[in-house]
Amino acid sequence: MGIERSELIATIRACVDQLADLPVDDLAGRDAAEQLLELDCLAGRITGLTAQVVRVVELDGWWGLGGARSLSSWLAVSGHMTHVRARSLVRLGRSFAAELAATGQAVVQGDLPLDHAQALARHATTSQARRDALEDAESDCGEDFLIGHGQSLGADAFSSLVKRWAVAADPDSDERGYVAASEREFVTLAETTGGMFVRGFLTMEHGACLRSALE
Repeated sequence: MGIERSELIATIRACVDQLADLPVDDLAGRDAAEQLLELDCLAGRITGLTAQVVRVVELDGWWGLGGARSLSSWLAVSGHMTHVRARSLVRLGRSFAAELAATGQAVVQGDLPLDHAQALARHATTSQARRDALEDAESDCGEDFLIGHGQSLGADAFSSLVKRWAVAADPDSDERGYVAASEREFVTLAETTGGMFVRGFLTMEHGACLRSALE
C-alpha cells in the first residue's frame, strides 16, 4: 500500500516547520536568491495541487451544509482568505478538471509557473469556442501549444499571448461581453439623510472615464 496523501502533507508541514525555525539573515546572497526562487516554485506547485482537489470538494457538496451559497464563499471563510483569492482558486480547479488538465499536470510537476496557469484559466476558457480550441487534438494551437510557450515566456508576455490567442479563437466573444456589460449599465443618484446616495454599474471603459472626471 502506498503512502497516503495525508501522510505526505504531514511531512511537508513538518519540513516547513523546520524551515521556519532556521534563520535567514546568515544566508549568502546567491544562496538566498536561489532559495527564494525555489520556494516560490514549490509554493506554486502546492497551489496547483490544492486546485486539483477543488473538483472533489465541489462534487461532494458537504461544504454547503453550513449554509454557504457557493464553494468560493465557503473557501474564503474556512480558508481565511479573500474572496478574490478563493474565486481564483476555484476557477483554477474547475479548469484543471475540465479543459486544462494538461496545464494542471504541468504546474504540479514544476514545468509551468502558477501565474501562467492562472492566465490560461482567466482568458482561455471564457467561451465555448475557446474551450473547444484548447481541446482540439488536431490543432497545432491548442493547450499544448500554449503550455510550450509558457515554458519560455515570462508571466506578462505569456498573459499577452494568451489574450491574443483568445481573440483569435473567438473574436466575437469580447464584443458579446461588452454588449452584455453595456446593457447592464445604470447609475442612480438619490437624496438620503444628510447627503446623496450613489449606486450603479459601468463598463470598464465608462468607469475609467468617470474616475478620470472625478479626479
